[in-house]
Amino acid sequence: MCFFLPGNDLKFYDAKRSAYPGIKIISNCDGPSHSLDHPADYYDFHVFTSASNLFSMTHKFDRTSRTCPKASVSDYAVTGNDGGTGSLLAALADAGFLIGLKRNRWNPDAIVFNSSKHYGTPSYWVQKFFRESSGATLPDAKLQTNSSTLVASAITWQNSNLPENKVNLKVSIDGLGLNSQLSGSTKTVLTSSNVMDENSFVDPIKVVPAQTTLENADKDIDVVLPPYS
Repeated sequence: MCFFLPGNDLKFYDAKRSAYPGIKIISNCDGPSHSLDHPADYYDFHVFTSASNLFSMTHKFDRTSRTCPKASVSDYAVTGNDGGTGSLLAALADAGFLIGLKRNRWNPDAIVFNSSKHYGTPSYWVQKFFRESSGATLPDAKLQTNSSTLVASAITWQNSNLPENKVNLKVSIDGLGLNSQLSGSTKTVLTSSNVMDENSFVDPIKVVPAQTTLENADKDIDVVLPPYS
């Protein structure tokens, strides 16, 4: 629910803007569903939902206006049975959602700790991928598949795969440039044998990324995605 009192709120807005010209104003009203009827630099967006619903939100901001106000994604999480205390399934849903956010540039983190130990959840490792790719040029990567459970973005390329079976995938990338160095390309995969696997203080690296050499790297690539990756 959003409350806006034109008289009082506009006075506060004008006073803050006058005293602090560089300040950014965030509205708590829902920007994606309708245009704001008041000035703001950002609108707050947060979502807590199931894994399948969060994954399906990969296109949530694709058609959002590129003029102000912009979205400030303050909170998101997979909740309920899907989430556990930080499952691989939740991380895969995060990946689908974050691939959508990546087109709008965003960067999060998620670490569990106590007074003497810490570990990254599977979602942390997903988010680490996006931290490393923040600000990168995004080539036009096309998925040659009819699957609705695959989404992709690219620096060279990255994918998120929710199906239970491995997927043979053809990836074509345009815009690499004549001087792009493809030798030494790598593939980093986050997966586990059970989609509900979690990291813990007992086993903090049960679900962590594994990096291997990407053989025959080129603008057209044949790859195999393991299940739940």
